[in-house]
Amino acid sequence: MKSCMVAGSFDPVTNGHIDLIKRAAALFDNVYAVIFNNSEKTYLFSLEERSEMLKTACRRMSSVTVDTSEKLVADYAAEHKICAIVRGVRDSSDCADEIALAQIYNELCHKVDTVILPSRADLSFVSSKFVREMIKYGHSTEKYVPAEISDYIEKRIKQYRK
Repeated sequence: MKSCMVAGSFDPVTNGHIDLIKRAAALFDNVYAVIFNNSEKTYLFSLEERSEMLKTACRRMSSVTVDTSEKLVADYAAEHKICAIVRGVRDSSDCADEIALAQIYNELCHKVDTVILPSRADLSFVSSKFVREMIKYGHSTEKYVPAEISDYIEKRIKQYRK
C-alpha cells in the first residue's frame, strides 16, 4: 500500500487544503494529513484547535489519518514509510518554493518523492493567511473554509469583534 503525506500548518484548514487532501486520497492508498509547527510563523489557532479542525474536516475520508508532529517533514515521512509528499501550488512563486522544498526533502530522505498539484482555479487565491485576515477583520469565511469547522471560525471572529 502506498502512503503519502500532505503537510502544513493548517492555521486554519481551508477548502484548498481539503481539496488537496481529497485529490491525494484519489492517488494514494493512505494519506497522512500532518500538522507541523513552523518556527517562523505566529499562529491564530493553537495546535490542538488546528488538529481538531483538520480531524473534523477529514472525518468522512476513511483513508486519511490526521496527525501532528514536531519533527522535520522528511523525518516524519521516513518514520512512517511514506513514499510521497503531496504539495499544492497556487501560482509560479509557490512552484519555485515547492521545488526547493522537494530538493531538501529528497536530500534528507532519498526514498520520498514530492508530488506537486496545481490548485483548482476557484481556490487559487485561498490561503490560510488570507482566511486569518478575514477572521481578524470580522468578515465571513464560509466560502473559504469547510462548513464543518465554521464553529471554530465564528468563535474567533467574535473575539475580534469585541
